[in-house]
Amino acid sequence: RAFNEGALMDMPEAVAYALNAPLTPPPPAPIAYRRPLSATEVAVAQQVAIGLSDEAIAVRLRLDARAVGDRVRDILATLGLADREELAGWAAWRWPTSTSS
Repeated sequence: RAFNEGALMDMPEAVAYALNAPLTPPPPAPIAYRRPLSATEVAVAQQVAIGLSDEAIAVRLRLDARAVGDRVRDILATLGLADREELAGWAAWRWPTSTSS
């Protein structure tokens, strides 16, 4: 019976079940963006999603740490998100395979 129930689950449901954690939906997409994210903002958002600090992102993307912080603030404002945690959740939902490395 458990095998049959598990076979009907998609991957997030199976992982949540295995971890005995409630399945939460992805964060809601903002109603309207002020503008699309630039290529650099996309790269920064993806690095935030894997938990890197501004300094680590700066090294990885060869940017100034202060510039990374400014980009994060711009991204939050553009997407209507409150903080880095919301940005990380949004980026992981938006680019599920891009945020794993």
